[in-house]
Amino acid sequence: MDLSAELRGKKMALVENDTLLKDSLSLFFRSKGFDLDAFETAEEALEAMEKEKFGIVISDQWLPGMDGLALLARAEEIAPDSIRILITGEPHTLMVEKANRTGVDDFILKPFTTDEIEASLWRLIRQRDTKAADVV
Repeated sequence: MDLSAELRGKKMALVENDTLLKDSLSLFFRSKGFDLDAFETAEEALEAMEKEKFGIVISDQWLPGMDGLALLARAEEIAPDSIRILITGEPHTLMVEKANRTGVDDFILKPFTTDEIEASLWRLIRQRDTKAADVV
């Protein structure tokens, strides 16, 4: 099964203020059949999250206004079952610790490839499937 088939029915939020990167990732995900909404700020994404459910939230750390970690912490409150991925070019120990406390599922370091994002999503899906199977 391919990733887009696995994630069918899950809406994705992409939050990235770099227009070129946001547009490139949007094009990639949409070409794979993902149901994607792209935002430039955390505040725009949160407004949308209050209205509809996003199964996946991918956010850059450094955004104007609210940062990516704060956004993903709020995303966990709004949709605790969502997959949350943080993109950052400057990871540091404090950020990693805070991310682990706030429910970030994975980090993707800049620069990255679309293969790395796909691998992250596959890994997180398998982990959730394994946890779900363990509960049953």
